[in-house]
Amino acid sequence: MQVIAALVIGIIFGLGILLSGMGNPAKVLNFFDVTGGWDPSLALVMASALAVTMLGYRVVVRGERPVLAETFSLPTNTQLDARLLGGSALFGVGWGLTGVCPGGLIPVLAIG
Repeated sequence: MQVIAALVIGIIFGLGILLSGMGNPAKVLNFFDVTGGWDPSLALVMASALAVTMLGYRVVVRGERPVLAETFSLPTNTQLDARLLGGSALFGVGWGLTGVCPGGLIPVLAIG
């Protein structure tokens, strides 16, 4: 059941990326071009995703246990270390240079 749930969630995520236009590297790069043809739509997509996530956590964490697991598996580490900062920087630089987020690349590859 967990595999089916993961597949459905992945399909919904991929459709969201494609429908919002975030699979188009030019659209993403226009968000980063604040001195030229700036396109704020990526900020709106991110804000919407953040709002849905915050609401989802509030609803789900109130329960005794998750629907498809025995216990909640939430991160406990709150330290900023070199691995986290380095990985975040690498992700941001790669995304800024190419306009392709790894999460958005998979749905784009799926439709060719």
